[in-house]
Amino acid sequence: MARLKTLPAILPKEPGAMSIKRMEEMRCPACGREQRMLVWSAVNAKDPEAALMVREQRVNLFQCEVCGAEAFVDESVLYHDMEKRYCIQYVSKAAMGSEAYYATLTKRGTVILDAVSQRIVDNNGESYFNHPHFVFSIREMAAYIMFRELCAAFGQEVDA
Repeated sequence: MARLKTLPAILPKEPGAMSIKRMEEMRCPACGREQRMLVWSAVNAKDPEAALMVREQRVNLFQCEVCGAEAFVDESVLYHDMEKRYCIQYVSKAAMGSEAYYATLTKRGTVILDAVSQRIVDNNGESYFNHPHFVFSIREMAAYIMFRELCAAFGQEVDA
């Protein structure tokens, strides 16, 4: 999948929404046609359209408007559910091979946030952001979301 041009990120309009996407110009791997598509880097469960795309494994899926070819754009994606207090990090193949990516993690696999973000997380009791469930395919991400939804629906309430 050839990326031709990345445009600035499209940030959420509502405070706390946190779905982050950007428009990119792509070239179809089958017919070579250039077209724009939204590439997601963060999806909030409160964003129903984006969350559905993750559950249906269509997030970052290029679909050519001319020939109909499909190709996955391998971009790391964070999915977070603020109500159920969990997040999932899809790690792209490029990130897997990048020392810079591992510089954002501790040796135990927890996320290192910048000072301002860490203060916000600490003040709001949102420590789950430091402990995402890491996955290595969008299919695995969709399956984990389904698992967490079933836990929320049928799991037992216990005091922590």
